Amino acid sequence: MICLRGLFGAPKILLTSPKSLADVLVHRADDFEKLPGERKILRAVVGDGLVTAEGDVHYQQKRKLLASFTPPKIRALYPVFWKEATALTQQIRRTLTHDGSGIYTGTTDMVYWAPRVSMDMIGAAGFGQSFHSVRDVDSEIIHCYEKAFAIGAGHLLCVFADTLLPRIILQWLPWPRWRQFRQNIDSIQDFCHQWVTDAKATSALGDGIPSNLLANMIHTGEYTFQELIEQVRTFLAAGHENTSSVVMWVMLALASDSELQSRLRQELQASLPEVELDKVDLAILEQLPLLNAVVSETIRLFPPLPIGNRIAIRDTTVMNHPIPKGTPFLIVPRAINRSSELWGPDADRFNADRWINPDTGRFNNHGGASSNYSFLSFFHGPHNCIGQNFARAELRTVVAAVIRSFDMVLDNPAADVSPVGWFTPRPADGVKVKLRSLV
Repeated sequence: MICLRGLFGAPKILLTSPKSLADVLVHRADDFEKLPGERKILRAVVGDGLVTAEGDVHYQQKRKLLASFTPPKIRALYPVFWKEATALTQQIRRTLTHDGSGIYTGTTDMVYWAPRVSMDMIGAAGFGQSFHSVRDVDSEIIHCYEKAFAIGAGHLLCVFADTLLPRIILQWLPWPRWRQFRQNIDSIQDFCHQWVTDAKATSALGDGIPSNLLANMIHTGEYTFQELIEQVRTFLAAGHENTSSVVMWVMLALASDSELQSRLRQELQASLPEVELDKVDLAILEQLPLLNAVVSETIRLFPPLPIGNRIAIRDTTVMNHPIPKGTPFLIVPRAINRSSELWGPDADRFNADRWINPDTGRFNNHGGASSNYSFLSFFHGPHNCIGQNFARAELRTVVAAVIRSFDMVLDNPAADVSPVGWFTPRPADGVKVKLRSLV
């Protein structure tokens, strides 16, 4: 642990070891919560759902939600994910140039497509909604999210002001940017209200098997109408923004490494033959070593939430050190995930093979790290990400669909790929790639 000094010398503890992380996230998790200010900001942007809940409220919410995220429920969604992923590849192909011999070539930016396919996936698999964002340039829900989560200090100021200042004061200020931000957040709230209304109406028509997360939640009968809206807002933000970010980074990684891309394509073609693909159980994607290695390595290097905060809500201890109530803690998944002490000298390098056992050729689920606390992308303990298996399933299908369909190289290998963004990081100069169709 490292004691940092913040404003006016106020201490903040940076957690740097698996033991300290285990104490805060698991062994004494009840002694720590997200910072109140952080929760307030998140509540304004992503709703008052699981992400912002603490204590017994969080426990009860997660208990009810776990039934919707079981492995069988996730596996049942693969056909939905695949449908949206293939819609993406078909739409990308339409933007390319046909050379007359059946081959399509051209340049595109995956930063444009990643949010759209992520939105379509969470819409269909999460709420039973068909957004068609990949083919609709003017998708209203996409535009709302792009504006609500825009990059820049001015936008971040709107978020803080909306959280900290009374609405009546903000309404009287000549501040068009805040008004636009508030309008987009309100529009997202209206969308969620309508989706819950539609889902409840569908549920009332019969006793069919629920086919999406929202239908599963309604089927339990444990949620009020408003609780459903808040959870939908939360899953929409988490399922869209986080997955979108990782899709951008995995496409960047694969476009940067033609040898890795070729190996992955061979694995996919062997397991997902073009002939009779409709008869293949798409859950087989979970068994492909290199595909899962690529997904895990991307999530390791580019965690959707690069920084997290906690505060001690009572006197406690961490690694046998006394911690007074009110002590803030800083958790940095991006730093832990790239620690050379935990991952070896190549910790900063994209190396998918670290996730494959050299003796058996199988996916190893640990990447060679000695502790599971070396991998913090989904956190651990009671507050770990409930949707991590959902997200991995989305990523497997998007990567599989794109790599089976296109050969991909970077348009400008010298482009700035520094992470930018206040909510989830994305490459600064985008992910512009040259594509050549394969199927």
